[in-house]
Amino acid sequence: MTRSLTLTLIIFAAVLAGAMVYVLVSPGASGNAPMARVDGASISRAQFEAALLAAHGGEALRDLVDRRVVEELAKKKGLKADPDRIESLMSQEEMRVGGPDRLDERLAEEGRSRDDLRRELAGRALADALLESEVQVSEAEIKAYYEAHRDEFRRGEMVKARLMLLDTRANAQALVDVLDEPGADFAGLARELSLDPATKDQGGDMGWIERGDYAKELTDAAFRLEPGRRTGIVEYPDGFAIILVEARKPGGRQSLDEVRSTIESLLHNQKLTSMRYTWPAAQRKQATVAIPDPSLRRAYDAVRAN
Repeated sequence: MTRSLTLTLIIFAAVLAGAMVYVLVSPGASGNAPMARVDGASISRAQFEAALLAAHGGEALRDLVDRRVVEELAKKKGLKADPDRIESLMSQEEMRVGGPDRLDERLAEEGRSRDDLRRELAGRALADALLESEVQVSEAEIKAYYEAHRDEFRRGEMVKARLMLLDTRANAQALVDVLDEPGADFAGLARELSLDPATKDQGGDMGWIERGDYAKELTDAAFRLEPGRRTGIVEYPDGFAIILVEARKPGGRQSLDEVRSTIESLLHNQKLTSMRYTWPAAQRKQATVAIPDPSLRRAYDAVRAN
């Protein structure tokens, strides 16, 4: 590897890795021309390249190796970066630095564009997709977690209920009168007339709730009822409510079937977080990386396991 090629590689890698490296070299400059003069004393190209290599060469090449490893493995698995994931990462970058305008300023300071950043984020999204495909949670792991954390899966008594919220007692009373008629459709009336944005479109469905999930006035009223029974008008701070209880179940420890998906998601995220730190180094060690330049080889070897 020639020195000019080494320099090009290092500069390119450093820029990709986000390093603050700025190099301005005249395209027509001679290979023997000094890179800079300080009070008449010259800094040679060789000195500049050696300093750049020592400071950034290993990390920059390692990042490029990681990117190539990800690309090759993703290609074998037929994986591609999800455009929505890339845009999500871009939004996160904007929030991290203080908004879109601040991100543009930061990129300009670094001599990069949004397209440069988007390509970098595409690589990150591709790595995420690859890691997601590697994470597996077994049934044995789910069961072991459940047994080790049984007390975490206790719950209180629960009711399954529907809610209608009205703004005035008069409106609530009018609905109570309608609900007293045979064949009245609580869910349909809730969908049309309830003012509760969280349950209205679901016909007032609150799902399974415990005491404390809603305002005390609502849960106290709901837990006094047996399945199939309805409250009258319940006044509470947000207005006037009518509640229909559809089912009940006693408190106690939740079964494995009830919490399986929760445990699986938790273990999946734990493994994914761990792999973000350990997977790149493991894949890098398995890759065959030929580096003809001895100095760059030493710099790369020094950071290869990190």
